[in-house]
Amino acid sequence: MRFAKRLIRRRSLVWYTVLGLAVAAVATLGLESIYGSSSASPSTARTVTVQRGTVQSSVSASGNVSAATSDSVSFQTSGTLTAVDVTLGQKVTAGQTLGTLDPTSAQANLASAQAALSAAEYTLSSAEQGGTTAQLDQNKAALVSAQNQLTSDQAQLATDETNLTKAQNQLTADQAQGCLAASSSASTSASGAGSSGAGSAQTSTSGTGSATSASDTAVTFSGTVSPGGVDTTYYFMYGTTVAYSSATPSADAGSGTTSVQVSATVTGLTPDTTYLYRLVTVNSTGTSVGVAQTVSTAASACVVDQQSIASDQQTVTKDNATFTAQQYTVAATSAGQAVTSSTIAQDQAQVTQDQNTVTADQKAVNDTVLTAPVNGIVTSVNDVVGDTVTGSGSSSSGSGSSSTGSTASSSTGATGSGATGSGATGSGATGSGATGSGATGSTGTSSTGSTGSSSSSAFVTIQDIGTLEVVAGFAEANISKMAVGETATATLPALPNTTVAGTVVAVSPTSTVTSNVVTYDVTIALQSPPSSVKVGMTADMSVVVQTASNTLEVPSAAITTTGPISTVTVLANGKQTVTTVTTGLVGDSTTQILSGLSVGQVVVEPVASVSGASTSGSSTPGGGGFGPPGGFGGGGFGGGG
Repeated sequence: MRFAKRLIRRRSLVWYTVLGLAVAAVATLGLESIYGSSSASPSTARTVTVQRGTVQSSVSASGNVSAATSDSVSFQTSGTLTAVDVTLGQKVTAGQTLGTLDPTSAQANLASAQAALSAAEYTLSSAEQGGTTAQLDQNKAALVSAQNQLTSDQAQLATDETNLTKAQNQLTADQAQGCLAASSSASTSASGAGSSGAGSAQTSTSGTGSATSASDTAVTFSGTVSPGGVDTTYYFMYGTTVAYSSATPSADAGSGTTSVQVSATVTGLTPDTTYLYRLVTVNSTGTSVGVAQTVSTAASACVVDQQSIASDQQTVTKDNATFTAQQYTVAATSAGQAVTSSTIAQDQAQVTQDQNTVTADQKAVNDTVLTAPVNGIVTSVNDVVGDTVTGSGSSSSGSGSSSTGSTASSSTGATGSGATGSGATGSGATGSGATGSGATGSTGTSSTGSTGSSSSSAFVTIQDIGTLEVVAGFAEANISKMAVGETATATLPALPNTTVAGTVVAVSPTSTVTSNVVTYDVTIALQSPPSSVKVGMTADMSVVVQTASNTLEVPSAAITTTGPISTVTVLANGKQTVTTVTTGLVGDSTTQILSGLSVGQVVVEPVASVSGASTSGSSTPGGGGFGPPGGFGGGGFGGGG
């Protein structure tokens, strides 16, 4: 028994010795792999050749795929829905029938409009042909009268043309004579006498007499002067106002005791103008002023002739128009066109109006069949057969015990749009008659009575799956770099081997703040996405915001930057040399080199050593390893038993 115990102890001692040696060997190998050994050979360096290429810098964000366009399609006319030709989730093409309204009322309106148009067209045709038989007989009688009037108009035209010729000849003659006054004009007031002075009996008197117009610019004034035995002078005052702005030169009337006739002629007056004038006498006893009179200069004969010519030309023009109109009347009457042009115009207007009505009613008939405007997927159907469609929304009357309130756009089957039944409450109940797989209304509205509540929802909604987009929220630090037109790439977690190109089409000017994180929505249109890309999928978007083309580039990992200085390790002839470089754009994986390197040079990329001495670029060992802290977890080898 003791021997057995000793044997067990010896075997345990051997086991622990072997275990200790194994641990020491593992620890030694581990330390050499981490810290290297001076006697080990260095790891093989990984190198890259400097070349020209394109450096791109991009920013990333995630969003969900959505349809770029979504059409809410409604009937453009009112009526009762008789057919729903699509279901939720169905793929439709442009022009495909979506639903149909009862066309009975629209067709009746169209038939009535077409009948009215036919009647109006017949009326217009009769008017254009001259009217009925009775009207044609009247036209024949009127033809003679029209022809007689034409003859009279022609004679009047000839007379007026003769008068015009005479007036033109008179103008020529008057111009040859210097355009004298057309007529003489006499004064319009009787002569009178006046006096001024001390009141002596010997005071002279003056009586303003008549005046005559010798031409259109000259007038001769006349009057009577009684000197009263005193040497007396006289003159005429004249002007176009009572201010008498002009006067004739003073003349001697003598010193006799009897009255003498005096006169004076003035020139340079304005033709066809009225002047005031009066006679004034002056002697030692005082001044005598005669009564004022008026005289008008004659109009120039040439002016009168020109006025006559203008009047005659107007008359001839009018006669020509009358004559031409009468010729048309005679021709129309002769051809049986007794109906006036205004009547034809009215009939034509009626035809046009009826044609417009037919067009509108035909459109109403056509609009009873609703078709898809675009290719896409039906994402909601909001009415059922029997609903009354108003064009902008729909309503339905139900007789069931419950009905839906608002439309459930996510349901498979159609639900009653805003329908209310007698005593119905619409708290999410299934639409009356609209079973659809699991279709329920959203928040319903409580109502009573048989009157249906109105709804503004469209008949169907179609998403254009041919044009997909992603709206992703980018960090505020990157939004200043983003602009419309930048290229993008989409990767989809649901489709690991699928990438889709895209283009930025919109950058939101306003931010979204969620949990104090500020982002800006950027809309990216996907270009030719494969059919495997579905609406709602998560998409990781990478947008290229900066590009440097045809430039020197090296992997960013090959560059070491300390403060403002960047260096690379160049390998030439088996020797590594640290070289300073000037960097430009830092891209996603490579960096632009502005100076310090040339095409074809070989640059060393730092790699972690697997064994041997560590070289420049190998990772600095961190904490942990064998022994505390770290070491072998648990109870160690053998479990310590």
